[in-house]
Amino acid sequence: MPHEKIHDRHNRSTLPGEEVQPPQPFLEIGWSSGPTPLHIDEQPDGWVQVSANRDTTGARIPCETLDYSEASTRQFLAQHLDGLAASQIDAVASLLAGHMRWAWGEDLQQLAIQLDREGCNKVVRTLRRARDRAFGADA
Repeated sequence: MPHEKIHDRHNRSTLPGEEVQPPQPFLEIGWSSGPTPLHIDEQPDGWVQVSANRDTTGARIPCETLDYSEASTRQFLAQHLDGLAASQIDAVASLLAGHMRWAWGEDLQQLAIQLDREGCNKVVRTLRRARDRAFGADA
């Protein structure tokens, strides 16, 4: 798959005395004009994939269900707040579950999206508009 990497302008090292590291990949853009079918009956078409990748920084995606978030929150509260009764822990966990979906989600190192032609065009237009508003329009 052909691809290009667009690097962040900032260095990753922030600790005093630490060796300055080169910028890490920030965006990686890959593409294919041919098919990437998963099944024989799929229609072949091209695609563009944009992925954000920071090797040293994990991200989180939300929990699939609030039940998992609530159970994880309940377990955390039970371990760290000895003085609460089980009914109090249940009540607090129920209230916090929606807000804790990100805290108890799955770690990931890369977030990627595949776009069709229409999606690519929308991204390009949006990036141009944002660039022009941030830095002024090109001559």
